[in-house]
Amino acid sequence: MSAVTELVEKIEKLTLLEAAELKKALEEKFGVTAAAPMMMAGPAAAAAAPVVRKARKQIERSRRAKNQRHQSRPCSNGARLERGKGPR
Repeated sequence: MSAVTELVEKIEKLTLLEAAELKKALEEKFGVTAAAPMMMAGPAAAAAAPVVRKARKQIERSRRAKNQRHQSRPCSNGARLERGKGPR
């Protein structure tokens, strides 16, 4: 049996607490971290960009529509009438 196979079998038998202790000991011993590097999010973020752009456009369109609904409009007699409200 190779050394790697033996290690895998031993690690497989560890409890969760023991595995966490092993991880911490290896990080301290070799000066590394087991956290995923932030650069890994790059491809995922790039793939999400079109979706984000589309959502922002939809939000902007709905804001414009909302603003247009709330603007005042001229009445037939020349006075201004706010939408949704009767004459004053």
